[in-house]
Amino acid sequence: MRFSIVFIFLFFFPLFSQHYVIQWMEIPGDTGYDYGSAVEVDNKGNVYVVGYFMGIADYDLMFLKYDSSGTLYWRDTLDNGANDTYPDIAMDTAGNIYIGFLSFINGDWDCAVARYDTSGNLIWEDTLDLGSDEYFEGIAVDNQGGVYIAGYRDNGTDNDILMVKYDYSGNIVWIDTLGDVNDERAYDVATGPDGNIYFAGKLTIGTVTNSIMVKCSSDGNILRIDTLNMGYGDGVYGIKVDAQGNVCFTGRVYIGGDCDGFVVVCDSAGNILWEDTLEWGSDDFGEDIAVDRHGNVYVTGYSYIGDDYDWVVVKYEPSGNPVWMDTLDEEGNGEAQGIAVDPGNHLYITGYFYSDISADYNCLTVKYSPYRDAGIISVLSPDTLYTESEYIPEILVKNNSYLDTLTFEIVSHIDSSGIPLYTDTQTIYTLLPGSTTTVDFTPWSVISRPVDVKMWFRIMISDMVDENDTISRTLYLIDTIPPVIDSAVAFDGDNPLPGVDDDDYVILYFSEPTNRPDLDETNIDSVLSLSGGHSWTDGFGVVRGCYWNSENTQLLISLTTNISPPTITVGDTIKPDCNVLKDLSGNPCFSPVVLKGSFEPSHTMRKEKFFLEVAPVNKGGILLRYSAERASRLCIYRADGRLVREIKKKEGDHTEKIDNLPPGLYFLRLEQGGMVIRKKTVVID
Repeated sequence: MRFSIVFIFLFFFPLFSQHYVIQWMEIPGDTGYDYGSAVEVDNKGNVYVVGYFMGIADYDLMFLKYDSSGTLYWRDTLDNGANDTYPDIAMDTAGNIYIGFLSFINGDWDCAVARYDTSGNLIWEDTLDLGSDEYFEGIAVDNQGGVYIAGYRDNGTDNDILMVKYDYSGNIVWIDTLGDVNDERAYDVATGPDGNIYFAGKLTIGTVTNSIMVKCSSDGNILRIDTLNMGYGDGVYGIKVDAQGNVCFTGRVYIGGDCDGFVVVCDSAGNILWEDTLEWGSDDFGEDIAVDRHGNVYVTGYSYIGDDYDWVVVKYEPSGNPVWMDTLDEEGNGEAQGIAVDPGNHLYITGYFYSDISADYNCLTVKYSPYRDAGIISVLSPDTLYTESEYIPEILVKNNSYLDTLTFEIVSHIDSSGIPLYTDTQTIYTLLPGSTTTVDFTPWSVISRPVDVKMWFRIMISDMVDENDTISRTLYLIDTIPPVIDSAVAFDGDNPLPGVDDDDYVILYFSEPTNRPDLDETNIDSVLSLSGGHSWTDGFGVVRGCYWNSENTQLLISLTTNISPPTITVGDTIKPDCNVLKDLSGNPCFSPVVLKGSFEPSHTMRKEKFFLEVAPVNKGGILLRYSAERASRLCIYRADGRLVREIKKKEGDHTEKIDNLPPGLYFLRLEQGGMVIRKKTVVID
């Protein structure tokens, strides 16, 4: 069967999102020249790499085993002849490893094959010498223990395709060659689920070279030969068969003056399902191909990009749609030679690159892993909440992974200055790739006081991006608890007169900061109404002044007695106007309070001979009264400990007025012999 293929050229460097990321890259670390040729992976994620290196006098094989994290388990070498090169690798269902390679023995080239167990122990080895040069190119195994070798042999005039089958124990089952007057070469071999074997390479007739694919049964009967005319000098270098029996192969063709890679997928009858040309740079080479259990196809090779050759890997969907590609440029020229894919869709590529540092070629193996990430997109719950209410933390999360369906936990935590207030954990089950979901947490009973509160969320998963696993917000608590007047206290002023005199005052103590309304004689009786029809104003309708402290939690009302004193009296009920007096959150103050304390001179109530009286709040200075039975010393200190005034007096009752003091907290100390009285007061403007 002969058919021509028309290719569509795709330039898709910028088309793909991040589907895979490099998980590790490993170099064996040898000195001298070493090259990676092929790679396989077992069901535990162990990676097996074969290649060759420059030994003491010639090239020898190297055999490497890595674990799934890229740690080198062991390394083995094989010296079978004068030169041993270009190996390929295959693995059976039991994990046995088969290596085929080219070996120069007794003056000509021979095919060689060896079987190893998973620990790297050599089970058997065979060299195939048919009397001329035999060139090894590829190896494959089937589910029945059959081992197949692909290559070509020199017939004295040209080359013929060489096909060999070994059994599980290393015995040759059959050998076949395919050739006539033309030059035929097989570069790779693959087995299908139906037991059929596919050899692929190139056929040269005169000056025309075409790709060739030979399908045969497991007993060596040729079932079909297909040639593919894709241009000039084309050939197949890598072939695999998927679980449905579709044949996937890659290679190279010369079109338009340069070399391009290609990939073709056909069914078991040879009908083309889809094809693509790999044109990444000026020259492009498809070297190997892999297919996963879902039918996705992976192609690797190398391309001349910029000023050197770089590794290239491309992924296709089963329909042939290219969905991802990557290039790898390591110092100098590099060539990817082999690719494998495991059931978890991790990719393994081996090859070599030229190191400008060591001035030689180094084997390099790379593991790509599907992009795996769960991230918090945003916080959906509001930043503002109310005291003594229920608040439900809520976020939007997304599975950013390329392939993985994720199950994971998310923690929500709320604290105030490091003190935990709330913690909850929710589990997200089977979130599909690319999907988003809203996560609601258990309601939080908001605390009763407005404090600085911070809320954060964290996804408890090991993924590839940490930055989107955590998000935090500052919460703004709005107070919904109405303020109250804790107490109202009457104080006698400087003048020790009975009743309300010209400098008496009242202090109202509030439970929290207020909105600090302006108060004077025009509105005080309505904002702070008194029971019994009493008034704050004197006979002239005046109050001396209303003063708030800096925290807006204390109100000092200074009284005066023009014409007649105000009618306010201890025991009055003070009822605030809730439309005027509020806290900082706008909650109204409506609870009444009874006026306590006394407007009477303190000396009329005092019987002690040693005392110190001072109002808790003073305006502009400090007014105080004290008594001592013998010589005394009174000291006034600022909050920072500095002495403001020292007063020494003989025994008796004394009244002092210290004016022009700056606002702030002051401490008073009265000493009489070994007795001490301590007080404190606040001076306001």
